[in-house]
Amino acid sequence: MTDARRWGTTSEEKELLERDATALVTYWGFTPGYTCRQFDYSWREWAGLIRRYYYARWKMFYTMLTKSLQNGKPYSEEGIPLSHGREAFRANDFYDQLADWEIAFVATPKTDIDPSPKGDEIKLATRMLHKYSKLAKEYYQ
Repeated sequence: MTDARRWGTTSEEKELLERDATALVTYWGFTPGYTCRQFDYSWREWAGLIRRYYYARWKMFYTMLTKSLQNGKPYSEEGIPLSHGREAFRANDFYDQLADWEIAFVATPKTDIDPSPKGDEIKLATRMLHKYSKLAKEYYQ
């Protein structure tokens, strides 16, 4: 998304290009004024998306589930509208709130995200390989 901003020549163009790039890797198919039929197909682990986008969405989901159980009304997606084999955009109250949050996320500039690697990624990958190879052998043998 940082690269998208660099392609713009005016602040308005920079913001538009960043919004478009963010939309492509988050909700993708939404256009204001149209029924969204395909969305959230393009999971990406790019600068800041796990922490800012996916973590926040999961947190909203678990918060909603907790409140639902505390109120004695277990959450159910039975009978909600589907699109392409999954819940439709704005399929129920929760997804409606989630859609509003996603649209606001895309519209908010992310100028503080620095996509440059931090530390030695080869060293880190080697450490993770050794750590999880041991676990994989334990669980999958």
